[in-house]
Amino acid sequence: MRTPGRSAISPNPPGPGEGTSCCRTGGRYPASVRSGAFALLLAGVPLRRGFRSSVEQAAAQWNETLGRILAQDLDELRAEPADHVARDPDDEAG
Repeated sequence: MRTPGRSAISPNPPGPGEGTSCCRTGGRYPASVRSGAFALLLAGVPLRRGFRSSVEQAAAQWNETLGRILAQDLDELRAEPADHVARDPDDEAG
């Protein structure tokens, strides 16, 4: 007989190719899930703050790069890929 919230062992083990993988051991969720949820609850605010900061930084960098690209005229835009191909890969300046 199974008691809710307790693990049970079947008197007739499954045959070859059959099996079960139920691991409910007292309570609604296993302790590892509860502790992980608690850790996320505590770390949630710093994680959200860090994520928001990273997204804002990426957006600022995108706006800066896009502004530089849009400020160039057509000849400068055409010359840029050729400059990258002709540049020495060991050159640290560019």
